[in-house]
Amino acid sequence: MERIRVSIGTAAKLGLVSLKMDAPMYTAYMMTSEPCVASCAYCAQGYGIASRLSRIVWPEYPFEDVLRALRERPIFKRICLQVTYNPRAHRNMILYTRVLSKIGKVSVSFYPMNHYEIQAIKDAGADYIGISLDVASKELFRKYREYESITWSNTLDMLMYAVEVFGRGRVTSHVIVGLGENDKELIRVLETLVDMGVIPSLMAFTPIKGTPLENLEPPPIERYRAIQVALELIMSGVRFRDENFDNNGKLRQYPLDEGVLFRVIKSTTFMVRGCPWCTRPYYNENPSRPYNLPKPIGDTRSLLLEAIKYVKSDS
Repeated sequence: MERIRVSIGTAAKLGLVSLKMDAPMYTAYMMTSEPCVASCAYCAQGYGIASRLSRIVWPEYPFEDVLRALRERPIFKRICLQVTYNPRAHRNMILYTRVLSKIGKVSVSFYPMNHYEIQAIKDAGADYIGISLDVASKELFRKYREYESITWSNTLDMLMYAVEVFGRGRVTSHVIVGLGENDKELIRVLETLVDMGVIPSLMAFTPIKGTPLENLEPPPIERYRAIQVALELIMSGVRFRDENFDNNGKLRQYPLDEGVLFRVIKSTTFMVRGCPWCTRPYYNENPSRPYNLPKPIGDTRSLLLEAIKYVKSDS
């Protein structure tokens, strides 16, 4: 019998483990059990830490047990299947998607080995696809992520083809803040993705013990807030000019006046972007001060002020 991993929060919601969850959670998160053969420097999967991804623990269960629990507790609005870079996992994802799509809406996040897999996963029943760029700097991509066909240019090609197959606004791509890139590199990549019809989903770098980047510090939350605000503006059609950055690529000003920012920035600016109903609760953050809010808050003024503080700072 095939086995599959589920996030600890998903396991709790399905009654597979006893755990109290206080964050809203509308998506069931699953991951293939096959080991990843890539070796991204920031990810646990390629370094023998298969049970953990970011801050989250992923216990493993028989696939049939998970299916039974999903049918007995129809509480999720979406299922997210995350697929490791492994030929067997890629074969299994087609089967998993066919079965899971009979239970609910399915998003599949994976790095395609070819164009065929993108069409195949749509034909199997997925209505959203995620292909992660992760690294916003072309130079750092080569250093931290490149492996066989996983290259900068190939990732952009796969994203463009995915938009052709799934349609604009139905393709997502994770972009990590804090891998050593500068603000200009980040913002230019976000603009490129949005112009392609891809929804960028920001994540803060999280150091994981046992990986090559275990000693790299996570990004200051003020910088993360500044990039969240930038993404909100980009999604609204605003584009940044070269004069918005200093010579080192640091963001120095927004294209809009502060008064306008306070009118256009909303609670969802600071929440998870991506597929519908994704909250990714405390995926890579401290619950006391999350990078991505799991739910809306009434007053976002303090969060916007954090962003403005960073933009006006010298660091």
